[in-house]
Amino acid sequence: MKIIYLGLFLLSLHAKAQKTGKVVAADLITIHSDILNEDRKLYIYTPSENTIYAPSTYPVIYLLDGAAHINMVAGQIHYLSESYPVLPKMIVVGIANNNRARDLTPTHARVGYDGKPDSISVYLSSSGGGEKFLHFIEEELIPYIDEHYRTAPYRIFSGHSLGGLMTLYCMLENPALFNAYISISPALWWDNRWILKRADKNLTEDQVSDKILFFSDGKEGGQFHKDALSLDSLLKKRKFRSFHYEYQYYPEESHIAEPVKAFYDAIRFVFPHWYPEAMDTSMVPLPYKVFERHYRDLSRQYGYTIMPPEEVINTYGYSLLDEKKMDEALIFFQKNVENYPDSYNVYDSYGEALMLNGRVEEATWNYEKSLELNPNNENAKQKLKILKADQKK
Repeated sequence: MKIIYLGLFLLSLHAKAQKTGKVVAADLITIHSDILNEDRKLYIYTPSENTIYAPSTYPVIYLLDGAAHINMVAGQIHYLSESYPVLPKMIVVGIANNNRARDLTPTHARVGYDGKPDSISVYLSSSGGGEKFLHFIEEELIPYIDEHYRTAPYRIFSGHSLGGLMTLYCMLENPALFNAYISISPALWWDNRWILKRADKNLTEDQVSDKILFFSDGKEGGQFHKDALSLDSLLKKRKFRSFHYEYQYYPEESHIAEPVKAFYDAIRFVFPHWYPEAMDTSMVPLPYKVFERHYRDLSRQYGYTIMPPEEVINTYGYSLLDEKKMDEALIFFQKNVENYPDSYNVYDSYGEALMLNGRVEEATWNYEKSLELNPNNENAKQKLKILKADQKK
């Protein structure tokens, strides 16, 4: 069945139909935490889905300061994965704050930003609940999301300011909890630079093996920048071979404005080449083995099996059909059948390619299989009538 992704790649710009998606929005739900002894609000963005394709699983971004940042992050993810897909589709879980200073700080601070005891505010008197908050994420939140949503085994932890401090704390204390960490203008000054001292003392290659870290700072003042440079220097000296990190400085961006640029750079650093680059740069048809190799490499890089997406292969197959490259197109549709044997759509598309190629018996079998999986597939019913009428002639 011919469904084309608008803007997926150059070969499909002449598409006769396009998929419609949902307006970017997040569901607001509440769950109860026994660990924190309170209810927690979550803003959950899920990708739009076309029901003709087999259900997919998605990496998950766990986003601190969820109420403040969900629209910005979900909007970027939606645009970059659906409007102009260069990223995988993802689920975003924005965690709203109940007590920000309590949950997003690893220690109970006795000093403030300037390092003086008398500068500590009443607001920070509840600080130091970060470890308990991470227990909530690990033992209650992640299991809830995994149970109720189709999650892939790849998780990203993203935070800004105190949230950035918390993502770094998690990477140091429980690195296995997430695969990638985004720390935007982390409050490294916290508690006399406690996190920097701990990283200098305890950070080992085993802790961060195969992990990804992006961190940044902007136009916030001397201490923020000095501390970010200190972290960058520390990581450079360690020269961890299997740890991938990037540091970016945004001298023109304020503390509040910086996350817009920084998150974009961060998520592109985590997923730099999700789709084969040649799809965007070449009008020369690509053999299926290019896709196969690309997704095999992605699976190795991200640590779980990533199949060539049904919709990508389907779209590319139809592009080849439109160019009268029958043999190449048949390979793509056949591989989709092998990869997604429970999808009615792959048999429908393969049946159409076989029908155009004059292979009537095989086309009939595929359309019948499509109807077996989805008795409401009107396209298959119509094509079978045509095939059977031709066979009677």
